[in-house]
Amino acid sequence: MATFEDFYDETVDAVTSYVLRRCDPSDAQDVISETYVIAWRKHAHAAPNPIGYLLLTARRVLDRTRRSQASRDVVAERLSRLMSRSPSVLRPPASSSRPARPTMSSTPS
Repeated sequence: MATFEDFYDETVDAVTSYVLRRCDPSDAQDVISETYVIAWRKHAHAAPNPIGYLLLTARRVLDRTRRSQASRDVVAERLSRLMSRSPSVLRPPASSSRPARPTMSSTPS
């Protein structure tokens, strides 16, 4: 494979099929894009087994994507429970009785 563009053209169908079998179609393009960004940085087109490298990279990207989503779900659940127990958490603090500090434009010259 002479260039990265040739490498992409020759491998994208296999990578796309692999990713689509393993994730939601709405996430597939992000996973495929990140897989090729990693491959470009690592010069995978010069690897002895480039398709194997790409599929392994795609699997790792998928795993990382799933872990990230699971972490976001846990945080959202904790926040939801916190808010149901104490909705005042997000209420802004009561205004202070102190006067506001003067700004540069309101100071005497």
